[in-house]
Amino acid sequence: MKIQQIYSAINLKQLFYEFFAAEHIGNFKMFSIFHIIFMLVSAYLIYEISKRSKTLDENAIQKFLKFSAFFLLMFDPIYWLWEFITFHRFDLSQTLPLYFCSLFWILLPFAAFAPRNSVFERIALSHICTIGIIFGISGIVFSVHLNRYPFFSFVPIRSLIYHFFMILVPCVLWSNGYYKPKIQDSYLFFIPLAALFFPALILDKLYGWDYCYLNGGVGTPLEFLSKNTPNFLFIFILYFSIFVVINLIFYNKTIIEHFKKEKVFTNN
Repeated sequence: MKIQQIYSAINLKQLFYEFFAAEHIGNFKMFSIFHIIFMLVSAYLIYEISKRSKTLDENAIQKFLKFSAFFLLMFDPIYWLWEFITFHRFDLSQTLPLYFCSLFWILLPFAAFAPRNSVFERIALSHICTIGIIFGISGIVFSVHLNRYPFFSFVPIRSLIYHFFMILVPCVLWSNGYYKPKIQDSYLFFIPLAALFFPALILDKLYGWDYCYLNGGVGTPLEFLSKNTPNFLFIFILYFSIFVVINLIFYNKTIIEHFKKEKVFTNN
């Protein structure tokens, strides 16, 4: 009897419906108390897990990578299923895996299953461990879904968990030493972004979509820049800035050491 009373009070069926319902689309705001708590808890968990990962051997890290690859591979198909059940159609302007963040789950299997130190692994790891972190942080802090959906609903929760892993996985790889940057990584990380650029550009121009922010990053902080800049110049500034900033943040030491060695070798 008590169990039935508890069930009735909680109304699990109603909670389930509320979580997946789309009727609540409206005017909400980022940086609610729940959003801030999620960011703080995420930062703490990522720090603690990364610190503890230092003692793990290579085999354990590879198992972690494989688990993450399989786990995150489900996130887009689950969203597609939810979208079709909810709206009875696919919104191709938002559903295709042509976002910067899409590259994380696309590349993760290469990081997990490609031969160690192969070019495919280097491309995947260099991208995941640099751009992955930057856009993971951006995706949690500027979770634009929270402007349309309440915090405790499917779309924002799915997105926040996904971006949490975008930060957690590379932080573990850096902390453990599984990923050690090499000079070629300073340009290999950009290859997946360049590969994504062309299909996104074609579709954006044909249909007016905004994949890879090529039509101005509407609804994101980038919109402020794109509104006051010609589109071609905005695209150049965006991608050139990504290339430069990633090298400054993640590869400056590697590049400096490389040129020091080159100088010593030349002098000898």
